[in-house]
Amino acid sequence: MVTMNFVLPALYCPFPATINPHADTVDQGSLAWAQRLGLITEESAYRKFRAAHFGWLAAYLSPHSSYHGLQLLSDWNTWAIIWDDCCDRLSQATHLEHITAFHTSFLSILAGNEPNSREGPMAHSLADLRRRLVQWASPMQMQNFIHTVKGYFAGCAWEINNRAYKIIPDLAAYRQIRRESLGMDTSLALIEMIESIDLPLDIRFHPTLQRLHMLAVDSIICANDLISLEKELPSGEMHNLVMLLQHTEQLSLQEAIDRVAAMHDADVYAFLEAEQSLTALDEMAGASLEQYMIILHAFMHGNITWSSMSGRYRPSEQAMGSKQSISQHIPQFPPA
Repeated sequence: MVTMNFVLPALYCPFPATINPHADTVDQGSLAWAQRLGLITEESAYRKFRAAHFGWLAAYLSPHSSYHGLQLLSDWNTWAIIWDDCCDRLSQATHLEHITAFHTSFLSILAGNEPNSREGPMAHSLADLRRRLVQWASPMQMQNFIHTVKGYFAGCAWEINNRAYKIIPDLAAYRQIRRESLGMDTSLALIEMIESIDLPLDIRFHPTLQRLHMLAVDSIICANDLISLEKELPSGEMHNLVMLLQHTEQLSLQEAIDRVAAMHDADVYAFLEAEQSLTALDEMAGASLEQYMIILHAFMHGNITWSSMSGRYRPSEQAMGSKQSISQHIPQFPPA
């Protein structure tokens, strides 16, 4: 039996956790959308998704977007999380072949091909998302979004392959591929569409901005792996920084937790330091760069705030007294 006696340290994240005023409406809208498109068909799944409040995740990630833009982001996040959950349950080599075929089909749909009548709800709901996406996106933005989805799919397949062949991933490889399988870049690309953020290419690929992006993603990986730890401990899931550090460096569970929390804080401090050097870029990019940085801030703090109160990661009653919450004084969702 896996012990749950551990403490999650408070994480340093000095950015405001601003929430979009359409949070609750969009949350209900995504639940209704998932039911209407056949993604949620059972009462147990309905209760699970209602408690998770994925609409509130979108509202923290994009606090200033319009209602319709936020609904699109929330519906996409709902689709991607449902697919992520499907992939998490797969652990055989034959599963990888099927997943690869699904990914090829999904990318074809995002490129503009309609699913056939034999394809299931995941394909038809993705086609619905694609029809809405092209109303917001320029051709280049759509190309960028598809590129990020390819990375997300590659990360999902990598994790299934590791489970199938009982591969414990290398720590450096895990951090690299987790940056894609996390799915943050898909949401970021979508937010750039709905908030009309248009960064010039020389700014987008500037080393300072690339470093800021990487540090933001890495801090979110650390926070996510800490918050999801209780859920993943019983299964021995090794796609988690805490579990990997504990295994590779022969640490106690608490030592590994403290190490990952320190990694998170170091990423945030490095982000703040790198952000100070943006002044010259800001003069060239103007409002778009300012918007982009606001979104990175929102991702870093919003992810912690939402994850700490979402039913997706909320500890069971049996474990409530055995660990400390990672975030204090957080707002509460409205009653489900």
